[in-house]
Amino acid sequence: MALKLLHLDYVFSGPWGDEMTAEYSDLAHRIATVPGLIWKIWTENRETGEAGGVYLFEDEPALDAYLETKLERMKAAGTEGLRVRKFDVNEPLTWITRGRLRPNLQRRNYPAGDAAFREFLAKCSFDLPEDYLEFIRSVNGAEGELPIDPWWFELWPIEDVLKHNEGYQVETFHPTYFGFGSSGGGVMFAFKQDAVEPSTVFGIPFDSIDPNDIQIVAETFVAFTNAMGYSSRDDA
Repeated sequence: MALKLLHLDYVFSGPWGDEMTAEYSDLAHRIATVPGLIWKIWTENRETGEAGGVYLFEDEPALDAYLETKLERMKAAGTEGLRVRKFDVNEPLTWITRGRLRPNLQRRNYPAGDAAFREFLAKCSFDLPEDYLEFIRSVNGAEGELPIDPWWFELWPIEDVLKHNEGYQVETFHPTYFGFGSSGGGVMFAFKQDAVEPSTVFGIPFDSIDPNDIQIVAETFVAFTNAMGYSSRDDA
């Protein structure tokens, strides 16, 4: 899924502030139900006589469907000075600067510091996939919903990863695996040293040491991160 951003602004003579809130509250509730809309930020500038909005959509078809209807309504209303701009979203950089892109992401930590990152790499003997290492440089731990079983994720910050692997005795009970997070309950997320795809995410039940109980959660770590912050009701 490729997120898309829509920026609209136009000439506006009011109402402003609290009066604008009262006037457009019903409209805001209707916009909140638009298919594919993740959020809208309402903008107003009394000094320049402008108003508008910034919208984040799940994909371009959702944006285009909304925009077509929106432009028809604004044209019928005689809106002047309308500017319409569409943008792609650079998710990795937005993660770094703490932009909230996912509707059901409950927590996201600051990027790992250089010293902590170097210490983690020096102490970790597992050959971790590059996609994971790049991610934790931007997001050092996160928590939220998943649209795939087990439906919730907690990514451990690098300060805790090695401690959790030791505490859960991963090397003893699952010697080819390395844990990096959990479902917040019964499942640990892990990489497998000899997996065909090094970044495949496996789910290991905490209450079992039977390798037959280990399941693939996502074929790649990128697929896993793309699903983070969406619920089973969303199309990740």
